[in-house]
Amino acid sequence: MKPEGKLLMGFQKALTNTSMQIEKLNLVIKELVKEKNEEKERFIARLVAENEKDKVDKDDMLERMSQIDTLLTTTV
Repeated sequence: MKPEGKLLMGFQKALTNTSMQIEKLNLVIKELVKEKNEEKERFIARLVAENEKDKVDKDDMLERMSQIDTLLTTTV
């Protein structure tokens, strides 16, 4: 085989290996992005749950204040 043929075959093999490595990296990147998106979704869900709890706590506090106000108004 001519040296040019060997060189071409080596180049093709290197390209194939590089392409395979790129594909593997793309899969790793996709998995990392998926994990980050899931992490963001969990974080947002946690914030929403905390917000809902705070809203319920606030409503309970306002209700208690209203009851106390009524009690104080009627006793005075």
